Amino acid sequence: HEALGKTVGFAVAGEKRWGSDTTIVYCTTGYLLQMLVHDPFKIEQYTHIVLDEIHERNIDADFAMLVVRKLVSDMPHVRVVLMSATMQVDLIVRYFQEVFGKQEVSAPYFVGMKLFPVETYFVD
Repeated sequence: HEALGKTVGFAVAGEKRWGSDTTIVYCTTGYLLQMLVHDPFKIEQYTHIVLDEIHERNIDADFAMLVVRKLVSDMPHVRVVLMSATMQVDLIVRYFQEVFGKQEVSAPYFVGMKLFPVETYFVD
C-alpha cells in the first residue's frame, strides 16, 4: 500500500493532501473553481480535467464547465473528460464545439452499464 498523497491526492473543503510526486488529484467542483478563480493559469500544469456528474446541473458544475471551456481553449495539451450517467450528449458536444471546432471534440463514448439486483430490507 502507498500513503495517500504520494501518487493520488485530494482536495476537499479546507483539507488537501498531495506532494511533488502526486500525479492524480481528486477535488470537489468548489475547490476546482477556487483554484481557477485565484490562479487560472495553474490549469496549464494538468494534462486532463475530469468533470463527473455533469448532469446534476448546479451552479458550481455549470460555472466549472464554462471556466474550463474558456481556459483550455488556448491549451491544446489539456484534455477535458466529461462524465455523466444521464447527460444530454448533443447539447454538451455542441457547447464545446463552439470553442474547439468539430474536429477537436471527440465523439461521445457510451461505456454501457450493468444492472445489479436490489434487495429491500426494512428496519423495524
